[in-house]
Amino acid sequence: MSLRTLLSSMPGDARRVVLVQFLTALGYFSVIPFFVVYLVKVLDHPPSFAAGQLTLFLLGQYCAAFLGGYLSHRKGPLLTMRIGLVMQISTYALFATGITSPWGLSVLSLALGVSKAFFTPAAKAALVALTPGDNHYLLFSFRSTVNNLGVALGSCLGAALIEQTPTAFFAAAAAIQCLALVILAAVRPPAPGPGSQATRGLAFSRALWVILRSPLAVVLMLVSLAYQFHYIQLEYSFPLIAVEQWGTDAVAHVFWVNAAVVMLLQLPFNTWLSRRMPVYATLALGFGCMLLTFWLMAELSGKALFLCAILLFTLGEITIDPAIDSLLSKSVGVDLLPVGFSLLGLMGLLGSVLGNTSASLYAAALDFSHFWYINCALSAMAILLVVAYRKQDQQPVKEGHYEHP
Repeated sequence: MSLRTLLSSMPGDARRVVLVQFLTALGYFSVIPFFVVYLVKVLDHPPSFAAGQLTLFLLGQYCAAFLGGYLSHRKGPLLTMRIGLVMQISTYALFATGITSPWGLSVLSLALGVSKAFFTPAAKAALVALTPGDNHYLLFSFRSTVNNLGVALGSCLGAALIEQTPTAFFAAAAAIQCLALVILAAVRPPAPGPGSQATRGLAFSRALWVILRSPLAVVLMLVSLAYQFHYIQLEYSFPLIAVEQWGTDAVAHVFWVNAAVVMLLQLPFNTWLSRRMPVYATLALGFGCMLLTFWLMAELSGKALFLCAILLFTLGEITIDPAIDSLLSKSVGVDLLPVGFSLLGLMGLLGSVLGNTSASLYAAALDFSHFWYINCALSAMAILLVVAYRKQDQQPVKEGHYEHP
């Protein structure tokens, strides 16, 4: 399937969900990159407090993962998305009032994390349910590209607004999310598919058990943990190494390379891959790029090779993320997807925490050589898991409609 075919066959409600995803990323990333700056420079809180707010945000996501999955499973992903958006709007609006109390800021940071735990897994499940066809790899590649466009534009918007008034970017984010909520209100639930009554009627604990009995779902959770362990390095260790060895400009170069590859290559490269190899092979290829990235980091030096490693890292990023979502979406029934994506998100958050904590231990001595080999081993493990599962060719155990990837 080509991208043109995908877009032409996508129903209006599915397009609205993609637009809502774009607006949500636009509003969210007009805030998050500048949140620490706001807390430290505007409100005069210490950097340790600002770091604690980001920890609370992750804690909110982690603790609410099962609650968001439960709500989506019982009441449907569209309602869960709306609740998540209302929480985001309320949180941004309260930030915009200029709250300075540490306790108040902490509660809002926690609430923002909870809102993400509600919205993101439900949005993925809703998109699959509303889109016909079986090329979910290309579908999630398109979703990821749209999301990254929102990230890029949101960061530019936030940078412009924070220079105007201290809380302008919070107000803008709230207004953008209000527009997203209006668009989402027009989306109607999809018609029930085969077996949906049975899966929707499952108790939440039973739905969890059904997914955890699927060998592919378990493999994808482990792979997601490894991927997020890698991905957090883009936000922590890579910039730290760049600024220490080549100065502040090198940090910008890291993100320029990453953004350029994502925006220019994600859709054409993934469209090309989707026509030539199965999703399993694409997932293994992505982790192969990650393995090469961290081997380069460990063995070679120089800014040019460092940026080549960032390019390889980004190629891995743009193939792994949609491949994981695609394989999960075709291994469990549509009505179990909210629970499945919540479990993936939970494992991904665990990977991020482990990756960030591990990297911080090596950062104290600014010697990441052994740490890069740990990442190489994780990539190799992920490749072996995918290849071993594919060779066994086991059908996942589940209830409801099934399509083999």
